[in-house]
Amino acid sequence: MATPIVGSAFEPLAPEPAAGGDPQRAITPAALAQAGGGPPSEVAPEDAGERDSPAPTPARHRRPGWFRAAALAALVLVATAGALAWRGHHRAQVLAQGMAQARGLVLLDTWGGYRGAADLLEPLTRMDPLEAGALRAFALAMLASDYRDDRAAEAAKRLLVEPERAAEVPEFARLAHGALALRGDQLRRQRNYDAAHAAYASALERSPTHPRAAFGLGKLALGGHAAPGEAMAALQRLVDDHAGTGSSERGRAALHLAALQARAGDRTAAYHTLDGAGLDPAARTWAEKAAGQEELERTVYRVVEGAPPALQSASDDDVYEPPPPPPTPAPKAEPRSGSKAASHHRASKAKLHAGKSRPEKRHKAQQGKAAKKTRKVANASPRKHAHPARPPA
Repeated sequence: MATPIVGSAFEPLAPEPAAGGDPQRAITPAALAQAGGGPPSEVAPEDAGERDSPAPTPARHRRPGWFRAAALAALVLVATAGALAWRGHHRAQVLAQGMAQARGLVLLDTWGGYRGAADLLEPLTRMDPLEAGALRAFALAMLASDYRDDRAAEAAKRLLVEPERAAEVPEFARLAHGALALRGDQLRRQRNYDAAHAAYASALERSPTHPRAAFGLGKLALGGHAAPGEAMAALQRLVDDHAGTGSSERGRAALHLAALQARAGDRTAAYHTLDGAGLDPAARTWAEKAAGQEELERTVYRVVEGAPPALQSASDDDVYEPPPPPPTPAPKAEPRSGSKAASHHRASKAKLHAGKSRPEKRHKAQQGKAAKKTRKVANASPRKHAHPARPPA
């Protein structure tokens, strides 16, 4: 059974109000003082009045106009910066997605893939003229190379201006140059020499040591469709580029350059060009022979067959074509009948046919000639005895 807690320390703070009395009046200042542990005299009447009165409200100070204008300007700047940051992030996302889709279309290696990539990248080139512009230039260059789209080739050349000015040229820009040079090979094989020259010159302008463009320009010069000096300068750059050009490409460039130098009359320079290509003895011998054949072929470039592996290059992939047969001589026109020349021609023709007749006909002709001669002798014999000689007097 619980023991009740009793004692003076646990007495109620105030007596219970009387029945029917006011409970508010039961709590007096003396009771409150006793609850706090102090005598009733410690609570002064004036202190009680101060506690009951409300605290005064501080006066509000109006801020100057420049402060409010500065705050508004700062708010506008923060909002603008946030909008620009969001826009830049959104554009970066759109550009990344578009580039990824365009690369996937290019990998299809079809007309639809290249055309779709070019159309998809058209608005993105304004956001990124370097990477997006280079990729679109490559797609258009492949349309020009594989599908003979001349308008695509011109558009690709315009798009390559900005990527070529960059400190580091994008990879797709280099691939676009290769495609444009391949377009030049197609035009040259179609005998469209002016357009081929323009394609080679454009590729060399952006990449001075481009192998296919230098080879193509040399072939045009060997066929008499380009200036030899321009072609020799491009081939010489390729021969001297030991760091960035492969040995096979430098060997092919030396072959075409030696042929042009020999045709110009400088055989010493041609000899030193082949020696400086670093070819093995067998390849050196073949290159000298091939350069001589290229030198003599002045109408159109023709591949010399049988190149050794050291002189085989994927950038010089013309197919060997045998030389055409000699033309058939035109028949001589016979003179008109009734003229003196016609009768002389018939007599000559008859004499010619008589000399080339068959053996039996020739034998009969000879027999006829012998019989005629015999008759002539027989007729002449009686005439000899018709007038005997007169006796001497």
